[in-house]
Order: sequence, then C-alpha cells, then structure tokens
Amino acid sequence: MSLTETRTRVISLVVGPGDHGVVRHAIAVGAAAGVKVARFPGVPTAAELAALPGDATVAHLHYTDRLFGPDAATAAARVRDLAIRLERRLVIGLHDVPVLDGTPHSTLRVTAYRLVAGCADVVLVASNHERDRLYRCGIDADIGVVPLPIDCRGVLPAAQETGAVHGRTVGVLGFIYPGKDHEDVIEASSTLPSDVAVHALGAPSDGHADLVGTLARLAARRGRRFAVTGRLDDATLALALRRVDVPVVPGRTMSASASLGEWIGAGRRPIVASNDYTREVAAAAPDLMTMYDPKRPGQLSAALRAALNEPPSTWHAGHVPEVYSPDHVGRSHRRLYHHVATRR
Repeated sequence: MSLTETRTRVISLVVGPGDHGVVRHAIAVGAAAGVKVARFPGVPTAAELAALPGDATVAHLHYTDRLFGPDAATAAARVRDLAIRLERRLVIGLHDVPVLDGTPHSTLRVTAYRLVAGCADVVLVASNHERDRLYRCGIDADIGVVPLPIDCRGVLPAAQETGAVHGRTVGVLGFIYPGKDHEDVIEASSTLPSDVAVHALGAPSDGHADLVGTLARLAARRGRRFAVTGRLDDATLALALRRVDVPVVPGRTMSASASLGEWIGAGRRPIVASNDYTREVAAAAPDLMTMYDPKRPGQLSAALRAALNEPPSTWHAGHVPEVYSPDHVGRSHRRLYHHVATRR
C-alpha cells in the first residue's frame, strides 16, 4: 500500500443494530482498513452528519434495504437524501443484492438498488456473482469487488465440543426470513435419528416473526425438534458455533453470506447449498465447505447423515486463502478508497 493510499481520509458510516450481519461486516472492514467508523442506530440526521470529522474526503456506506427503511423504496429515498447531504466522495457497499426474477417484490427491490447505486461514486460488492447480478439488474456503475473477510486467526483445534446434553444438533446461523431455507434443513433432517434437533442460531428478521411458528409446525409434522436461540451476544455465539454438531448454510439464492464466513471463522466446515456465490468461494477455498445440490432430492439428507457419522468432517484446520484474510481485505478497501478519492 502506498503512502498516498494510507493518507486517504475515510469515514465508514454504519447504520443498524450491532448484531446484524451487515453491521458486523462493516465494523470488521473498518478495523481491517484502519478507518474511522461512525455508528448510527438509524439513518443519520443532518445534525449527525454535520458532526462527522471534517477531514474525511471519502465516505463508505454499507447498504441493505432492511437497515434503512420499512420497504425498499423508502430505504432508497433515505440513502439518496443522505448522499446529497454528505458532500463527500461516496462508496456504497451493496449487500443482499436482489434477483431480477419478475416478481413484484423483486421489481421493487431492483428499482431501489438502482437508485442507491446511482448515488455512489463507486459501488462495492463481495463477489463477481454479485457484480454480474447488478449488471443483470440494469445497474451500469463503477463496481468494485472485494470478498467478505474470513477471520480464522482465533481458530482452535477441533476440540469436539459438539454434542449437546439432550442430543445432537444441526445448526443454521443468521436471521430467520423467507429465502434463508430453514425449511430445507427441517425436511432433510426428518430421516435422521430421532435425537437430532434443528437449531436456528439467531432471531427472526423484522416483519417475519410469524415464520418461527411456521417452521415449528413443519418440524412437528416431520417429528423433528426445532429451537430458535434468539439474538446471541458474541461470546455465546462463539460457543454455539463450536457446539453445533453439523453446521449448514442452506440458502439457495444468497448473493453473499456472512454466515458462511462466521462458520468458517469458528473452525467449522459447513454443509453448503451449491449456488453461484458458494461455487465462487469454493473455487478458491474448496476444503472449507461441503457442497450439496439443493435441486437434487436427498442430497442434503445424505450430507447431514454423513457429517453426523463423521464429526471431524465438520471441522477445518484454519487455512484460508490470502484473498479472504482480514489484512488483504483491508488493503483492498484502502486501494478502492484511494481510487475514489483521486478519480476525476
């Protein structure tokens, strides 16, 4: 990293609760890049923006619509107003990039993401897959790609902490919302031994509390115990990630996944649904996950059964490709900030 890049003044604007995956990512990236981080529980007011350090020439805003409003259109309008007031070069990191599938919900989100992208000097995403998805959504912008960091510096040897007192567990990490595909895990686990329970490590996303009941009823019909932990503090989460017997990342259409990185960062080798994003990660780090095809009946059940029968297969040794290391991700962000600060 050049001295000029080091001197580029940056302020990272982080909106939302501390347990949200995008917020956790934003804080980690700010630390890795060595930039100032300004935390806001909600969209910052004009007075809060005026109080930001005056020496920052670049602002980095991490965006997913759920953090900025009750619906996609409101969230995008708030970002547009914020961008006007910032009076700085602006990098917007887009998360949960929508799929252009023709449904009304998708159409609304795509329109909103187009508006948000138009507010940025540079748009940042976490994978080539996300960049291609933005292009398919009609977003013609300067798009940078920096992967989500995977921090394995604290990985301990596989201590076999798994195996709860009341039986074995299959765990899905993260907020509960439609498209997270907890249903797939419950269905697939129905053929497993009766002591195996499905645990959702997290809480329902805003507006989706009813999904917990839906999942519980599905589990009851399938003769499977199902539990939701609710929000977990860092220490409790770290313990939970190591105590689950089989970690699973079942999302079929995810654009990127902080949950995948959390599992790997805890030393786990999760069972992961094959999709454009996970195939991209697996191409660089094939030993850090076990892939299954969610379109092929029985594959997830077979993978769960194999993992339960071979517990060491759910752990890894802590070796992650350099491109995913926090230091490399931090340097990549600094280069991006310098590019934004010096572009004409």
